[in-house]
Amino acid sequence: MTDDLLYRLRGVMCGDDPVIEEAASRIEELEKYQSIHSQCDKSSLEVEGKLVQRLSLAHARIKNLEVALREIVGALNDPKGGQHVYDMRNASYIARKALEGKDD
Repeated sequence: MTDDLLYRLRGVMCGDDPVIEEAASRIEELEKYQSIHSQCDKSSLEVEGKLVQRLSLAHARIKNLEVALREIVGALNDPKGGQHVYDMRNASYIARKALEGKDD
């Protein structure tokens, strides 16, 4: 549509009229900036999506670490000796796994 308008302004209507030529040039310039702005919007959405994804992963890792820390505290306060060692190993494993998450 814009190409047709520019063709008509420059080819049919323009002749040697500098005002019409300036209007056509301005339309092209605005179209270029609109295209750049549109690309920036798409890039911003992609970055925002990746940020939300990373925050979700971090949130899940924090939750897993909280569970592990509760297990560690519970194991430390548990008067049973044998269960204490198992809980500590399990909590240590869970904590390590919570912190090992990879950020892509």
